[in-house]
Amino acid sequence: MESSYTERPEQGENLSLGCYENREQTAEEAIKMWFDEVCQYTFGKQGPQSGTSHFTQLVWKDSTELGIAKAFNKQSNGATCTFIVARYKPQGNFESGDSAYVKNIEKGSFDDSYCMNIKKAGLDGGYGFKRFQSKYFAIS
Repeated sequence: MESSYTERPEQGENLSLGCYENREQTAEEAIKMWFDEVCQYTFGKQGPQSGTSHFTQLVWKDSTELGIAKAFNKQSNGATCTFIVARYKPQGNFESGDSAYVKNIEKGSFDDSYCMNIKKAGLDGGYGFKRFQSKYFAIS
């Protein structure tokens, strides 16, 4: 579902699709799912890390412009499916070289207990999906 690079030159992209009964997915929920990949990220490690590309683009220091949009569609079964797109410029975490990850993704004041609290609450589900589960689905 991602746009091709020629359709979005020099722009990074995060996508989220969530379908719920009687409500739309919020941008805050999508951003939280992307951010929760931090729990699988090792700060200070060079290069990309599996399962963390939404997070790394979200916090990439050299990406200085952001645009976000959402569209939704009501399904015949009563669910509302929401599609959220975030675009970043310049694009981060893409052919940037291994050392660029250390430069652009700093731990700063991040508290590791954030991830422990998610796991304790049973919300980890790999990328935090359980937090937004419904009888339909949520993907990011």
